[in-house]
Amino acid sequence: MKDPTIIIQMDTSKVANYTDLEFLILQLKEERSYQEEDLKYHFNILVDSFNPISILKTSIFKLTKEKALLVEVGKVGLIVGAHFLIDRVFGKYKSVRGLLSSILMENVATSLIDKNAANIISDIGNRIMHNNDQDQTNK
Repeated sequence: MKDPTIIIQMDTSKVANYTDLEFLILQLKEERSYQEEDLKYHFNILVDSFNPISILKTSIFKLTKEKALLVEVGKVGLIVGAHFLIDRVFGKYKSVRGLLSSILMENVATSLIDKNAANIISDIGNRIMHNNDQDQTNK
């Protein structure tokens, strides 16, 4: 990117009449619009880097190059998330019936997650990557 102060210093010595001044103004407007677009682009990258989901996702993928560790971390996350949702839906702490149904559903969910963790995690990862690819092409 050009330094606008250099352009002004170079071109102001060449301004001899009104048309030269108009041409210089057009150049400066063009340079300003280019800088605005560049600033918007870099600002969007900065905002996206502060997105908590983006931070978590990049941290996990950078820290865990080993597939087995990634599957285990994902399995724990899925189980905790499933238990949270089941507790909220069935009202674990509101009644005895809610407690019993929550415990039963948590056991079923844990069993399903344990058996299919690798498939679930790879499917979620593929969906996240597919959504990111679509977001990048839309920007």
